[in-house]
Amino acid sequence: MRYLYSLFISGLSFSSSFSQGFSVSPSHSVSATIQTNEYTTSEILLVNTTSDSLFLSWNLLEKVTPTGWDYSYCDFNSCYDATKTAGTMAPIPLGGNGFIKVNVMTTIEGWAYFKFSVFNVSMPDLSDTIEFWFNGIAYIKENPKETISIYPNPIESGDNWTIKNLPVNSTVEIFNSLGQKIGKTIQASNSLMQDAFLTKGVYILKIHHDKLVETRKLIVR
Repeated sequence: MRYLYSLFISGLSFSSSFSQGFSVSPSHSVSATIQTNEYTTSEILLVNTTSDSLFLSWNLLEKVTPTGWDYSYCDFNSCYDATKTAGTMAPIPLGGNGFIKVNVMTTIEGWAYFKFSVFNVSMPDLSDTIEFWFNGIAYIKENPKETISIYPNPIESGDNWTIKNLPVNSTVEIFNSLGQKIGKTIQASNSLMQDAFLTKGVYILKIHHDKLVETRKLIVR
């Protein structure tokens, strides 16, 4: 009986999406595991199943996050800080995909949960729900002598800063707290001195090397 009930609820959710003109991919609930002091993004696509442009809005229904975690949201329009609780997407063209993304930077072990309602603006009473789960686990340093680090950190706006112990043929990308890329991708090895003017805030550095990606947080005061 419980299994049949679950199928019934799932069927309601599936039909709810289609009746509003969109389907959900890869699923209504996605999860990610991330080490502490790292950054990740999870995304759920909203596929236009109508024969015209689709107009969607969303509301944040529920949020559970550990103290100190940084997080933000993006949709098919813009990116927002953690204070945003609702938004309206840009028109999703015929055959196109909208999306909702949740960007997370962990600081301690724990888990986070985000639940959104999504609905066609012409049918606000007929909404669908999507969920994002993040599991933050302890960061294990394989070799402390080779740990990539930023110095100094935090910095004052306008100060120089250095990334130390960069592996050979690394590339570095800088993102703000909303998940937006700042400047161009940087090619570097061993160490990198930056003098770019960054305004006050939290920045995420994604360091690519040997088919791996490491993330570091830079705080500008």
